[in-house]
Amino acid sequence: MDRPGGPLADGKVDRTCGAGHDGDDGGLVSLPDDPEDFDVAWTEVLVTLDGGEETVISLSPSFWRTCPELRSAEVGRWLLAAGAAPWERGQPPHVVVTPIHDNRFSARILKPKRLPGAS
Repeated sequence: MDRPGGPLADGKVDRTCGAGHDGDDGGLVSLPDDPEDFDVAWTEVLVTLDGGEETVISLSPSFWRTCPELRSAEVGRWLLAAGAAPWERGQPPHVVVTPIHDNRFSARILKPKRLPGAS
């Protein structure tokens, strides 16, 4: 199942755990409130970032309690290189996280589509 990141599933931004941050201390990808594709036994996940780079991201204790975000310097550099960071407060990029197998995932940034003729 694709898991959209950025604004949470209900369309609101969770400000209690950093969503809406401008990316200064590493990138983050917010997951919906119930990260059902994640096993509580995992201490890290491997994420293939759109473009091919694979990175290992540690899962902090707060990931399981109150803050389902994937944070790392590699994710921050990826977001910067893609022009998705920094972002305005409360307007994080939309990232889709897709389970591959076990603790392996892929991530891609959703780019807004422009309607023909729209300025």
